[in-house]
Amino acid sequence: MGIILSGVSYRYRNQQFLFEGLDLSVAAGAKVSLVGDNGTGKSTLLKLIAGELAPSSGSIVCPSRPYYVPQQAGIAGISVARALGVDGKVGALRAICAGSTDAACYDILADDWEVEARCRAALDGWGLPHVGLDSPVDTLSGGEKTRLLLAGVAVHAPAVILLDEPTNHLDASGRRKLCDFVCGSRATILVVSHDAELLDLVGITCELTPQGLKVYGGNFAFCRFDPAPAYGLLKDYIDYMHIKDADEDGVIVPPGKGKALLEETLRLLNADYPDRELVLTMEPHLMMFTGLSSLSKLDDIRHKYSFSTPFEAFETATSAVREMLARL
Repeated sequence: MGIILSGVSYRYRNQQFLFEGLDLSVAAGAKVSLVGDNGTGKSTLLKLIAGELAPSSGSIVCPSRPYYVPQQAGIAGISVARALGVDGKVGALRAICAGSTDAACYDILADDWEVEARCRAALDGWGLPHVGLDSPVDTLSGGEKTRLLLAGVAVHAPAVILLDEPTNHLDASGRRKLCDFVCGSRATILVVSHDAELLDLVGITCELTPQGLKVYGGNFAFCRFDPAPAYGLLKDYIDYMHIKDADEDGVIVPPGKGKALLEETLRLLNADYPDRELVLTMEPHLMMFTGLSSLSKLDDIRHKYSFSTPFEAFETATSAVREMLARL
């Protein structure tokens, strides 16, 4: 069993509803992204599922206690062990190793004799070999705090994981490690993020709006067939767009000459935000638009566009963009 939300509503203290009557069913082992405009309640919904808040009405069923990675709020002034949720067990283990025979220590430890070693391995695995369980969280950088909370996944091995903007403070290596984890995990994962690379790794996209939850059966990549869903989710954040186009065989072609629906997406942006300055970039220097051939290992792909000089490639690509923009 996965996560089941039935008629979930949340009301502020001033009696104003943040959202009402949300229904959602997440299958065990599914990976789901939760997206939407700022202020729609994405983080609040994660806190409800995590059990940190109670819904005003409705019910939430989860097979086990989720492991929740927040946006670092609320972890100041505590130890690393406390942030990982193992301070009780670690304290009991150390007391027993020091000679205590107190039955309460054994009850708290619950035969988890490897807890400290498991924490050490998890911290090392997330690039925190210098961080000890007694270290104050306040001494860590923003990226280290995020790595610390993500290390807790290896410590607890939860069946359900809730991630709230987990890439916000991570460097490139941290983001790669997180993406690798999400790809390989068998846990049920619900993630709130604006990171398109991370969102493309999940199989279901849920958009939270004032009207409720809308579920799309695919990640952002599926929008190459229909740009409207991804456009609706991302339009408020688009100031820069790197243009690439490809034909039906996956071979990259000059912008506007393929199947990527670039023109349709740009037309939507132009209509919704006529005064917004949008920066478009591309790779007009390429003498051969080779596309995905190196990834697919298809040696016999015939490239539809190849040029004798970089100038010829530049002129073809930039002319294609001008033609496309002129049609908007």
